[in-house]
Amino acid sequence: MSYRQLLKMARYPIIWAIVVAQIAGFIFYYFQFPFFADQITPVVQPAEVSKFMLVWGIHIGLYIGAALRIVHGVAKIRRRMLHLSL
Repeated sequence: MSYRQLLKMARYPIIWAIVVAQIAGFIFYYFQFPFFADQITPVVQPAEVSKFMLVWGIHIGLYIGAALRIVHGVAKIRRRMLHLSL
């Protein structure tokens, strides 16, 4: 596999991270899970909990999206490398 092909594949974790971050931010903002909200109320003012949950959801979504696509990319590269070695 050439470096050019690997570089082209590198954009996908970034795209997936952005997409999943938006979804996770939406979920954390609108479905404020009591378990998480109760943990942050001692540190964050009650009026700011929803904003904190939004940012927290985006942050988690970035990691999940990137990790999912990196795992998928590694599997795809391994399959391609195995196919080329045959």
